[in-house]
Amino acid sequence: MDTHRPAVALAQVVARVRAAVGLPATAPAPLTVLPALRTTPEAPNPVRERGEARREAELTRLASQLADRDRLLREKDETIAELRRQVQKLSGQLRVERESGEPETVMAYVDPERQFRHEVEQRSFTTVPEAVREERSLVGYRLGRDWLASLEAIELVDRSMILDVVVEVLTGRVVDNTARRVRRMRAGGGGSGPRVRDDGAVAWRCDVKQRAASAPRLMWWRLPDNIIERGCVASHDDMQLR
Repeated sequence: MDTHRPAVALAQVVARVRAAVGLPATAPAPLTVLPALRTTPEAPNPVRERGEARREAELTRLASQLADRDRLLREKDETIAELRRQVQKLSGQLRVERESGEPETVMAYVDPERQFRHEVEQRSFTTVPEAVREERSLVGYRLGRDWLASLEAIELVDRSMILDVVVEVLTGRVVDNTARRVRRMRAGGGGSGPRVRDDGAVAWRCDVKQRAASAPRLMWWRLPDNIIERGCVASHDDMQLR
């Protein structure tokens, strides 16, 4: 054994031990340890970046479509709920009509004048017999500046009763109904003549409730061309007609 060279001596000892246990004299070469790999920053990839941008844009588009569909569904739900409320309201009105025999006012228009004209037309169909409907058709009329306000303000009679009188006036049937007490209005200031406007219109009035001395009065102007101008509906003592 060479004691002056430790590495050689160690190799000799190992060889002897291996021989004693029946192993080859020389051991396989030790595994070489690979050096650690160094990572380098990945270079930009324009193709991949464009693909990611397209996917982001597609996701944004789909999210927008989903939001639009959610909004449309909410609007449809609100519309359905509103229609259900209207159906319930109309069903209630129909039930009241069937129980009372008196048709309820159905709001067909938001505009007050269009709604009033609609009610007058519908009322004429239900109160004027078909046999005389042609000869008792509604004459032309217009609404005076105080008419709609007075119609809303009057509290002594309901709207349906006022509509009955309006239809009677517009069809000329009011003059045949003595209980309405149709008469010309007198001029103010103690005069005994009829009240006539500068344009030649003559003032008229009648009772809303029949055979009721203190009932509200319906007042109107009849123009020279027979057009009726609805004036106002007011209490018995109110003679203001403009």
